This record gives sequence, structure tokens and C-alpha cells, in this order.
Amino acid sequence: MTLQQLHVFLSVVTQGSIHGAARALGVTQPAITASMRELEKTLGVPLLLRSVKGVKLTAYGAVFYRRAKSITADMKRAEDELLEMRGEQAGSVVVGLSELAECAMLPTAFSEFRREGRGALLSFYQSSFSSALGRLFENAMDFAIVSGQRETKFPDFVVAKRLFSMPVALVARPSHPKIHAQRIDALTDDEWLLPCEAGDDTDRAFAQYFEAIGLPLPRLSRCLTVSAAALLLQEADLIAPVQYPTYKLKMEHHGLVTLPVDIEGVSMSAFLLTRRDHRLSDDAEALIAMFEEVAEDVPFVERDALTV
Repeated sequence: MTLQQLHVFLSVVTQGSIHGAARALGVTQPAITASMRELEKTLGVPLLLRSVKGVKLTAYGAVFYRRAKSITADMKRAEDELLEMRGEQAGSVVVGLSELAECAMLPTAFSEFRREGRGALLSFYQSSFSSALGRLFENAMDFAIVSGQRETKFPDFVVAKRLFSMPVALVARPSHPKIHAQRIDALTDDEWLLPCEAGDDTDRAFAQYFEAIGLPLPRLSRCLTVSAAALLLQEADLIAPVQYPTYKLKMEHHGLVTLPVDIEGVSMSAFLLTRRDHRLSDDAEALIAMFEEVAEDVPFVERDALTV
């Protein structure tokens, strides 16, 4: 198996067809077909299902696709590090951030990084909990700071450090019919807006919470960005469980308010995630240190940094 075969395989999957990969790589279709057949012969399993409509991954192909992306990303990082050592290009750092980390931590950490005279190319992506894990697994990201349940169990390939914890508040517009409700059982017939993806850690925890207190799960909609959630909450009678610092920093100025309901036992945390087997560059290590320092000053949170 060669690195060229991996590039061909990834191009076929990305383009969705042999023809598309040939066009993207500037080679003939027979050359792509021969490369794929040789790769499948080497691995001893079929990777693709071919049809007149294009290609689809087999079960073997889906597993190999994730590994191939990780391998090629690792090779690219190795090439970049060597070029950086030779002074031929600046280093690079790729970071995933929750919206809370973006608004409360990024500006200060970025400014401090540049004040130290570091010229690395920085790429920041807004990341949910699940998307950050995916990009770390593919070795496409140096580190991430995301929000998750306080007692989250992380996969073995991740090293997680809890930076701080946050209470959760229920947020709605002032005109919501239940704005003065003091018990959560008064809200089960209302529509809720969850800041998560279906089936992720937060989504499961929400369902488990209602099951644990013996109440039916409310009708749900989901919205992954705080700005869009704020607009929806302004215009509709929705209730959203929101990290309290996120509410104070990004939602309160929209005129939204919190309900006087105590969500007992519910707490979110901000986690710093790195890949266990990935060697971080000096620039990445420095940027992490700056985010950790900034985390000490994030308002409206609980200070309890622990390594998970």
C-alpha cells in the first residue's frame, strides 16, 4: 500500500466516482481503476461498491476511509513540520472551539499569541462536541475546546482536561406564557430548543434527565449556533437550556431572560481535548497554554480544573 493509493482512494470517495477522481487528479480513468484494484487486492477486502451512478463505500471502506484520512493528515503535518524546521514556511495550528470559547477566550488568547511574536498560521473552526471528536480522530485538528456533560466519558484516543464547569439556565423571551414557571414539570408541554446534534452527548443526557425525574420528554427542535438560537427564542415560544456564561455573554443583550427553575444536578463543562498519540508543535503547545490562562478569567463559571 502506498501513499499515492491513499490519495487516489480519498479522491474517489470525495468526488463520488472514478471519473470525478480522474478529472480532479489529472490522470486517466483506467489509472484510477488500476490503483483502486491494487489497493483492494493488497488489503484483501472490497472498499467500494461501483455502479453507473458512482461509488459508495462498503463497510470495510468506511473504516478504511477514516484511517486513510488520518494517515494522510499525519503525513501532511510531518511535511509541514520539516518545512518549518528548514525555515521554508510558517508552522500551522488547527483549533476547534465552541461558541463560548470563541467569544470568551479566543480574542485574548490570539492577541497574546501574536504579542509573543509567533507567526504560525492559525485556523479556528466552530466545533460541536461530536465534530471536534471526529476531526481529532482523523488527526485533522491539533486541539479543541468544547462543551460537554460534566461526567462525559471520552474515547481512548482523546486526552481531556476540564477547564471549568458551568450551571445551566432555562432561557426564553419575556413574553413566553410560562416565563414565571418555577417547576420543570410545568414545561413538559412546551417546545424546547436544544443546542446540540441529534444523538450526541448532550442530546442523550437531556433524554436521560427527563427519564430520571419521571417526566415525558418535551417536543424538541435543535439549533447548533447561539446566534440563530437567540433569534428563534426572540420570535417563538421556545425554551432553551443554555450554559449560563453563554447566556450572559451572547444572549442576554437580545432581551432574553431566564426562568426561575432550578435544574438540579445538571452541569456542563468546558473541556480541552487533544489526541493522545499526536505530538503537538511548540506553537500548538504555546497556544494551549494561552487558552488555559485565559480560562482562569472566564466569567460566570466554576473553577475546578481537573484532568479527566
